[in-house]
Amino acid sequence: MNVYLVGGAVRDKLLGKEPKDLDFVVVGATVEEFKHEFPDANQIGKSFPVFETTYDGRRVEIAFARRERKTGLGHQGFDVVADPSVSLIEDLARRDFTMNAMAISVENDHLIDPFGGEQDIKDKLIRHVGPAFNEDPLRVYRCGRFSAQLGFGIPKETVAMCRSIPRSEFSALSGERVGNEVRKSIMGKYPEQFWRFLRAVGNPAFDTWFPELVQLVGTPAGPPGHHDELDAFVHTLMVLNYLVYTLGEKHAVATEEARFAALLHDLGKGATDPALWPKHHGHEEAGVPLVARFCERLKLPNSVRDSAMLASREHLKVHKFLDLRKGKMVDLIRAADRTPLKAEGLAAVAFADAMGREAIVKSVAGPTALITAADAAREETGQPIPASLQGEHIGLYIRNKKGNAILRAFKKEVADPSCD
Repeated sequence: MNVYLVGGAVRDKLLGKEPKDLDFVVVGATVEEFKHEFPDANQIGKSFPVFETTYDGRRVEIAFARRERKTGLGHQGFDVVADPSVSLIEDLARRDFTMNAMAISVENDHLIDPFGGEQDIKDKLIRHVGPAFNEDPLRVYRCGRFSAQLGFGIPKETVAMCRSIPRSEFSALSGERVGNEVRKSIMGKYPEQFWRFLRAVGNPAFDTWFPELVQLVGTPAGPPGHHDELDAFVHTLMVLNYLVYTLGEKHAVATEEARFAALLHDLGKGATDPALWPKHHGHEEAGVPLVARFCERLKLPNSVRDSAMLASREHLKVHKFLDLRKGKMVDLIRAADRTPLKAEGLAAVAFADAMGREAIVKSVAGPTALITAADAAREETGQPIPASLQGEHIGLYIRNKKGNAILRAFKKEVADPSCD
């Protein structure tokens, strides 16, 4: 019986990272022989032998080497054989990428790398292991996710393999599994690379699960001079980039909710009648149900859905914030603060929206004013409430007081040039 450290733990070691999880593979043993050597191990696998035990003071999983045969659609349509005849190389050959198809012997710490994963890590490439890659459509989204997390490139042969998977395979996936890959990718260091990769792979990998974003491809982002980037999809990635790389490094605003809000804020432009291009009047409201459908399809958290719907509905109001009446300013702040995004997150998305484009003039006066106004509105409680007021008049009184506080804050900034 031989035991090997495998998968992501080996990859992370070669990347110089501390592995989060330790996964091991047993080769050349029966279940009975394994239990004799590891009497404290607890079996948790149902379709094939997987055990949980303690190793070096940590809870770890030990699976038996296995080979797989495709029998149905999706990432679960496989028959699995796990017995002493399965070799380590056979087990590694069924894995997705060369960087995940390596093993380290527990006995002598020797690296087993039959598919060149170590070199691909050095070359910063995510390369598929072999022809069985296209039997699991979820691997396409894992490929994009690893690119978003590591910043690695993807060879054209792997892109071609992703293109060879039929629509029926992608349709058989669960929204939750696809959504989990999207969530991991959007919180990566390079989130736009997930979407650039899917754009390069094309349909059906792209449009089966993300039809609203596909609609942005080839749709002008806006009139010339205001939006000179290629299309609304490119603009969307520019907004996401600005939020993550520029604002996120300076301020704690690049949350999951803010990133999804940036990604989805302009979905309504994909619903504009082409006869009306390049303008998109009313795209804010048109985008709200599209955002809701996108989030429901991928089983994203309500916090993400609510924040992204807010960004779709209100981002143009942020750009025009200084033109709003004081009461509408208060209403917008309250609406934002009812979501995890808060007014600051909404302002950050609008700021990125203004800067993430090719334009003659880029104004961020509205988002900047929203942040100032939000601070002033929250500090003003409206107390004491006049005893003569009852019912809805109390709410209107507080709203008016908050609006006046916002106007005073604006005047103070004009009078004090040191304020920023």
